[in-house]
Amino acid sequence: MDTIKQKAISGVRWNLINQVLDQGTKLVSTIVLARMLMPEDFGLLGMVVVILNFLAVFFEMGFGTALIQKEEVTQKDYDTIFWFNVLLGLLIAVGIVASAPLIADFYQNDDLIPLARFLCIAVAFNSLVVVPNAIITRNIDFKKITMANNASLIFCLVVAIVLAYLGYGVWAIAVQYVLLAISKAVTYFIFSGYKPSFDFSKSSFKSMLPYGLSVTGNRSLDYWGRNADNLLIAKYLGDFYLGIYTRAYQIMLLPVKNISSVIAKVLFPVFSRQQKDAELIARYYLRVTKVVSTITFPLMMGLFLVADEFVLAIFGEQWIEMAPALKVMCFLGMIQSIQTFNGTIYNALSKVNLAFKLGLAFKAVFIIGFIVGIALGGFMGLIYGYLVASVINLVPNLYFSLRLINLNPFKLLKNVALNLVLAVGLMLVVLALFHFTLPGLQNIWIGMFAKLFVYAGIFTAALYVFNREIFTDIKLLRKK
Repeated sequence: MDTIKQKAISGVRWNLINQVLDQGTKLVSTIVLARMLMPEDFGLLGMVVVILNFLAVFFEMGFGTALIQKEEVTQKDYDTIFWFNVLLGLLIAVGIVASAPLIADFYQNDDLIPLARFLCIAVAFNSLVVVPNAIITRNIDFKKITMANNASLIFCLVVAIVLAYLGYGVWAIAVQYVLLAISKAVTYFIFSGYKPSFDFSKSSFKSMLPYGLSVTGNRSLDYWGRNADNLLIAKYLGDFYLGIYTRAYQIMLLPVKNISSVIAKVLFPVFSRQQKDAELIARYYLRVTKVVSTITFPLMMGLFLVADEFVLAIFGEQWIEMAPALKVMCFLGMIQSIQTFNGTIYNALSKVNLAFKLGLAFKAVFIIGFIVGIALGGFMGLIYGYLVASVINLVPNLYFSLRLINLNPFKLLKNVALNLVLAVGLMLVVLALFHFTLPGLQNIWIGMFAKLFVYAGIFTAALYVFNREIFTDIKLLRKK
């Protein structure tokens, strides 16, 4: 138990380092390239990537998750899944090359034909990473993942910036996308130590197939639930609004990926090994969600507070239409930072079939929200539809997942209520304070940092008064 706990704490630390470096590099990439490229360039790439990422769900087929979740794994298991993924990845890549004209016809943009065919190289190389990633994750050895990810990220960023400077437009970020897949495959093999043998076991494949199919079904539904918005924007509003939307969504996800997803990745193998102890999992869950909400809720409301200044200062005037979308997405970010852990519970307790069935209903609500939103209000209508659908899905999602660990959803709501009230309430106080006392600051950088400084100070002071013990939990997580 102590060994698992130590590995979990170390895993959180290294996964956090990895995510900070990973997302920090990507943020720098986004900011620098956004200054050099136009929203249409990002939108054009996004039109293809939304389809490629969906196909990526199928070449993984949930077997990577199955390898992590399985109690005992043999070399034969690893080899079986590796060769299956390689074959499937190659078939999908060939299919993309053949269907590139169909993708272009769907979006009515012939520029997508060579772009799609080039990007399929990334699909083939991504199929090589499934087993090495499962080995490292299963061992809760996130230090190696950190090392494997970040050297290639920096190299690919430099290449993209050079190409953008030379005027290659969308091809600068397309080359970055492909190079990242290639370098990731190489580094994961090196750090996992995996050496595949030419071995394929039908019995091994069949033993993991039911779990893998359930995970794949749930992930495919989850993918379209999360990306139907991208498809609808690309199809009906065009590459400009897709570029605006994807950048805003990426900014919103930074706290979710850097905090919630970091911890969720570590909790999955930990919960899997303790899956018979629901009470222990519930205690971990409540403690983690309290710490996470203490960090992500004020981060999201701080971003809401300075969204206008942030977009102008960081991205430039050509991206100003991102600001109102980013404000609405801040509330989405708060919801997603907590709901991330519900998926971990389903997977760790082998309840992927339940997650799949619930996913059908949840994704239907999302898609209806997107369609109704875009029909009634265009771009902003879709974003408001996303928020409404997220709130509707929140209650049943919490109910069914927390029931698996004998936890009343009201305990969770009570657990995060103070952080929610402080984050939103104090944001409104600071907003009103600057509106009435310092309206229209001329320097956007001064205005942005002044608001953030005041908000952070007031929130920290309030937290110290009302929830002082949370600092101990945060300090423990940071140190260990």
